[in-house]
Amino acid sequence: AAEQRLSAESSRLDEAKANRFPKIFLSALFGTQKLTLNDALSLSASRYSNVAAAFVLPIFNAGRIQAGIDAQSARERESLLSYEQAILGAIEDVENSLAALASEKQRVDSLTAAVTERERAVAHASSLFREGQIDLLQLLDVPRARLASELTLAESKAQQAVDYVQLYKALGGGWQAMPAPA
Repeated sequence: AAEQRLSAESSRLDEAKANRFPKIFLSALFGTQKLTLNDALSLSASRYSNVAAAFVLPIFNAGRIQAGIDAQSARERESLLSYEQAILGAIEDVENSLAALASEKQRVDSLTAAVTERERAVAHASSLFREGQIDLLQLLDVPRARLASELTLAESKAQQAVDYVQLYKALGGGWQAMPAPA
């Protein structure tokens, strides 16, 4: 949208610059007219024509044209800055999304490793309990910690999915309707 506004302002600047040059206007009108009076009296049709030409040369305008060019040039520069700001904002969104995604990926990897270690700890605690080296409370504490790690891992994977969606949106992706299953 910002690019299209910039293009429109550039075209308007070209239009303002074109006001410096002379203009020629031509018009022509041709036709016939039939005169009738109360649908009873009909007069013959008469033809008519009109041709006109006009020539406009901007000589004495007291700087009005140049002021219009300067004003339009300022609007074009403003639109250019708005376009650059929109691009920089889009790049910032993409970079932020990529950084969040990379950070969340590292977190998922470390949480996956932690869950694996917790599973080993559960197996080890079970063997210690069977041999009587720990009591039941300590044995139940280890699976609870494993479940807490798995919950944190699931939350991190959900956040990673959200980060993928934000990256997709930041890259300008749209949503398309999926075809109905057969």
